[in-house]
Amino acid sequence: MVVAVSNRKWTLWVNIIKSIYGMDGGLGCNTNISVLRYSTAWRNIIKIGEELEKIGLNFNNLFVRTIGDGQDTRFWMDEWAGNFKLCDKYPRLFRLERKSDVFINERVTFSNGIWTFAWDWSRGLTGRLHGELEQVTSMVKSSINLQEGGSKWSFKMGASDETLRNNLIPQKIGIFVWRVMKGRIPVKVELDKTGIDLDTLLCPMCNDIVESVNHAILECKHAKEVWDGVFKWWNLPSPRNTSVVDWFSSRSSSGVSSVQMKMWQAIIWTTSYLIWKNRNQKTFQNVAWASAKIVNEVQTKAFEWIINRSRNLHYEWHQWLLNPTNLGFPLRNNLDPG
Repeated sequence: MVVAVSNRKWTLWVNIIKSIYGMDGGLGCNTNISVLRYSTAWRNIIKIGEELEKIGLNFNNLFVRTIGDGQDTRFWMDEWAGNFKLCDKYPRLFRLERKSDVFINERVTFSNGIWTFAWDWSRGLTGRLHGELEQVTSMVKSSINLQEGGSKWSFKMGASDETLRNNLIPQKIGIFVWRVMKGRIPVKVELDKTGIDLDTLLCPMCNDIVESVNHAILECKHAKEVWDGVFKWWNLPSPRNTSVVDWFSSRSSSGVSSVQMKMWQAIIWTTSYLIWKNRNQKTFQNVAWASAKIVNEVQTKAFEWIINRSRNLHYEWHQWLLNPTNLGFPLRNNLDPG
């Protein structure tokens, strides 16, 4: 899924947002929404970001910037070449720049396959500054693709809506599943690859096996107990060993009809999300739920989400607990989420 957002920095709308919520729009790491007077809509956006942070997803990192022609992106003072500003990375060069808030298109052009740079220094460059300038020009050539139009932000999931959206459950669950399939949740094996110094690579839940994505979501004995409970609830045999990619990519499951497939997908996605949430509680708060409580939470959350998001389901709570596969469709034989 891709949602493009215009990024005209000097428009009245952007200035209003900054004046009310700060330069980062209230999406920075130090925001405290309980003491700030946000509008309901903006507060909801911020809450989504906080919910994603709880499961290890950085809300801001899900947005990708397209520079366009560079006319509304500042060369030195905006983040466009990475998670940094060139003025911070190359402060000596920046001090020599005559126009600190210069835009990209005033310093860089690309035409007929040729890059042209128009620098304006307060004095000539000497010594190491020549090397730093070479780094900057190389970064420009590798980081941007100048094209017509202004810059914009895109929210990218990296795959089609068909495989990563299920209208029966919140979109944050789909985002989490996509991250799991891509191996982009912060399990200890992945953190170790980035050079982070950890006390141990063992799973925080079982303290027995090195924590990989597969282990955390499917193979840990605590995760297996949860899956056993969920499969028993649906009157299905316990799952066999598999990978998370196969697990989430499957369009069918033994014993589950095509009518029930979308609901079953909602259940396994929700289960995975709550297993990971429990793992994080153990890691950061040293508090973990018993597997039976997680299964109960799956039943509760899934019931609430599915009933509220589908026009065609007619379930009573006791029916849901006793026989969730006995769907209540009076008119249709497929799910039609609202």
